[in-house]
Amino acid sequence: MNPEFAGKASPRWNNTTKTIITLILAVLVLLLIYRFKYLISPVLIAVLISYLFHPIATFITQHVRISWKLATALLYLIFVAVLIALITWGGITVVNEVQNLIKFVENLVVNLPKIVSDFLSRPLMIGPFTIDLPHLDLTVLSTWLQGIVQPVITRAADLIGSIATGAASLLTWIGFTILVSYFISAETNGNGSKLISINFPGYQDDLVRMGTQLERIWNSFLRGQLIVVTITIAWYSLMLGSLGVSFF
Repeated sequence: MNPEFAGKASPRWNNTTKTIITLILAVLVLLLIYRFKYLISPVLIAVLISYLFHPIATFITQHVRISWKLATALLYLIFVAVLIALITWGGITVVNEVQNLIKFVENLVVNLPKIVSDFLSRPLMIGPFTIDLPHLDLTVLSTWLQGIVQPVITRAADLIGSIATGAASLLTWIGFTILVSYFISAETNGNGSKLISINFPGYQDDLVRMGTQLERIWNSFLRGQLIVVTITIAWYSLMLGSLGVSFF
């Protein structure tokens, strides 16, 4: 104890003082949450990834006989490699589809007068009625359609730029989330209880019991979600594959 404060007793806080301090702390916590609200989702996802990877890392440690941090590092390296492969594959597919769409629209604009001319070159049959289209002047319609489509093509470059910017931001947040998740997993040293550690003196037994029950509920929920996702993927793959849809 500092000799300067030896023998000086701090007065006990009354209920009013405790209430005021509690309200001030609550307001400060809410302000911090509001200020850094964009970090809440990535951190929660990082904790979730750490929770999901913990049993896998434990299995690797027990059967391969390597240290916990090495097993965690290998697991996350494999995860990052698979994620990069999936993102690259999906990105190439999306870019190709966008390029095909732009080429289709460009060809449509170029060939629009010819399409309209071919359409007007023969009469239109609607039941017993015949409409003599060659006598109709649809030049205004053709011009109007071109005026609609051409701005879309012009804005396509801006749209692609916006998508690229959004993708770069998304990749940054994904990297941040994976990095936080890795450090959370590595620092537990195989002790799952360290993922979320809350310590209230006098209530620790209640917290342990509550954590055990919540873990059972969460495991059941997670198993159910995995079953639903697996069935959905299998069903859509079978259905779209039987219809000949190119969805891969």
